[in-house]
Amino acid sequence: MMRSAADRVFKTMWDRRLRKEKEWKAYRDNFAPSRGCFREGEAEDLKKKSALRKNSAPFKILEESAAGMQSGLASPGRSWFTLAPANTRLRTVESVKSYIGVCEEVISAQMLATNFYDSFSDLQEEQLAFGTGAMFIEEDEDDVFICRTMTIGEYAIGTDSKGRVNRFARIMLFTLQQLAEEFGVGVLPPELQSEIKTRETRGSGETHRVCHLIQPNREYEADIPGPRGMNWQSLWWLEGREKPDFLRVSGYEEFPVIVGRWKVVGSDIYGRKHPGEQALDDAVTLQMMEMDSRRAVEKTVAPPLLAPKMLKQGFRPKPNDVTWYDPVSGGPPVISSLYNVNFNFEAAEMKIERLRMQIERAFYVDLFRMWSAVKRQGLTATQVEAEDTEKAYILTPVIMRQTSEILDPAIKRIFSIMLRAGRFPPPPSELEYEAVKIEYVSEFALLQKRASQRGLDTLLYFTERLAAMQAGAGQPPNVLDMIEPDDIIEFVSEMYAVKSGIVLGDDAVAAVREERARKE
Repeated sequence: MMRSAADRVFKTMWDRRLRKEKEWKAYRDNFAPSRGCFREGEAEDLKKKSALRKNSAPFKILEESAAGMQSGLASPGRSWFTLAPANTRLRTVESVKSYIGVCEEVISAQMLATNFYDSFSDLQEEQLAFGTGAMFIEEDEDDVFICRTMTIGEYAIGTDSKGRVNRFARIMLFTLQQLAEEFGVGVLPPELQSEIKTRETRGSGETHRVCHLIQPNREYEADIPGPRGMNWQSLWWLEGREKPDFLRVSGYEEFPVIVGRWKVVGSDIYGRKHPGEQALDDAVTLQMMEMDSRRAVEKTVAPPLLAPKMLKQGFRPKPNDVTWYDPVSGGPPVISSLYNVNFNFEAAEMKIERLRMQIERAFYVDLFRMWSAVKRQGLTATQVEAEDTEKAYILTPVIMRQTSEILDPAIKRIFSIMLRAGRFPPPPSELEYEAVKIEYVSEFALLQKRASQRGLDTLLYFTERLAAMQAGAGQPPNVLDMIEPDDIIEFVSEMYAVKSGIVLGDDAVAAVREERARKE
């Protein structure tokens, strides 16, 4: 019963994925020739297609855009997220602040120690080029967790009634020896077990297709050990074989696949309106223009020739081709170009450059370059602020979706894995039964937060002026009574993720002030 239901779900998901292949292949051919996996034995096709690509700009633009996305969202070189108790009253308790700070440091250090950032960069390339990217985060005995980014075509996804990804399917190829090592000989069909016992299989190139489906566990029971007590069900079976029902039935506490979709249109399951889709026509035209330009250069340097037949014997021309003709009687034999190439190279180069710039804009590369220190040299604070406002306006929709579909689930999954592995110290009693939320302080997140800071700066500026006016009129500066300095410090420290210990909690501050008052 469960196997037939799994087969139906898998087939539905795979059929939806097959309908996207033609579209994905176009993105692969124009932006990411090393990505995408759609069928077995397509290496030769990729070699033939690579010969048609003459301009490498779209590939480099994709890589630069992925680097910009990673730098703006989750840079390995700076803090980009913080944890905080959902109960705001606990945020100023020193013991809570200290514990949260330790957890942040432990998670950040483990991310650097594993392949998280490499996989995250691959995930961004997949999203930018194909609109959808998927990254496994698996528990690991040695490294606590490990990540692996799938490439488009290797998997299929499904969603729930709210449009959230809640199913993941893939087909993996195993040799007979790999099947025995991964799942054990005892679970394999009798004929495969006999094959293992009767002949050497280590060098065999024959492979078997194994289906893997991750879906919500409809048989979930709380506090039950094993797969039934896990929120997500993981099913493995041999394609095309009814027995055994499954090679493995296991589960996950959290959905283990981080699936990012650039944008979702209507009832679409896979990402749409991504940079690869927006720039596809420009990339195709750029390659055509580059090929035309190269052919024109070739024919200008080595044009096809027109030569008299009498010279055919012993004539070894190096140009591209020779057309032979009978010269007019009495006329001298002449070798000349068959035709003149009249190609406007300057106009072609200008067109190619415009196309390259349009592709860069589609991939936000022009915005990412605005962060460069060199680019900002000589700019006034007002100009920098205007640039930041423009970036925030354009990137905010992107940031929101990246946060909800990638960053939030990734950190929650990693936090839960590390909590089960005992990598955090015991929490303070104040946090018992309290939820912890994630806040972001990446470059992109700060773009949005700086608007709040500008409002605070304006408020303090006018408060200062009003206080000076009151003092000048011989009145007490009562307007200052409306400002709470402690709240301002707390607000700014949270905005910029100031490390725990630099700004003390309310209880620690009260102790310091009480001690000062006692000495006075």
